[in-house]
Amino acid sequence: MAEQQKYNTLQERIDNIAKEAEKIYDMKYREEYDEQYRGSYVVINIRDGEASVHEFSEQALLAAQKKDPNGIFHIMRIGPSPTLSLVR
Repeated sequence: MAEQQKYNTLQERIDNIAKEAEKIYDMKYREEYDEQYRGSYVVINIRDGEASVHEFSEQALLAAQKKDPNGIFHIMRIGPSPTLSLVR
């Protein structure tokens, strides 16, 4: 999914990860997850578009890392809320 790109700043990289993850979430998961998992956390791996959901953000991230240790992850709270990105 994600292509290797050059970024001028770390913030540009974080912003790009967030945009890509939110696009994946909107296309593949939003309708189902907003209804079933509101208030939980979803981690989107922008490398493969896979999602991991858990009540706690740390557990969602651990599940995502178990699936793909080299993934590029974006953490979101399901429903209206701020989001977080993890950059390696």
